[in-house]
Amino acid sequence: MRTTKILMMVLALAFSAPLFAQEDTPKDPKKDSEEPAKDEGEKETPKREITAEGKSLFEDVERVFAKYYETVLAKVKANEPYKADDVWAEAIKEAKNAKYKDAESFHKAITDMKRKDRVFKKDVLDLTTRLAKENAEAIEKWSKEQKK
Repeated sequence: MRTTKILMMVLALAFSAPLFAQEDTPKDPKKDSEEPAKDEGEKETPKREITAEGKSLFEDVERVFAKYYETVLAKVKANEPYKADDVWAEAIKEAKNAKYKDAESFHKAITDMKRKDRVFKKDVLDLTTRLAKENAEAIEKWSKEQKK
């Protein structure tokens, strides 16, 4: 009985304390939202551009991903089983790039460039997302045609 009374008192305090802690007057919104005005003479931050190394690697990434999704689509249409890693390695070899002989060196180059160049990182993410969506749409379209 005594424990119940103590718990009820704690519970009552817990619910009523936030009500007493509130301020009666609202804050002035003008004071909080004041930002220092920019001078017209200040320059805006320049837009970042991809580096020359990044451009070169991005072109390779475009070729490899295009070849990868082309191969995947061909295998799906032929109803052949495939392993994504094998198709990826094949795409790297067939994408006509002499710099990267295997998947590990290509992956390492992409990872290193993503660390160095933010624009490259964003562009690669956009590219891979776009190509994956296009590939999914192509496969879905093909499968709907097959059902007809």
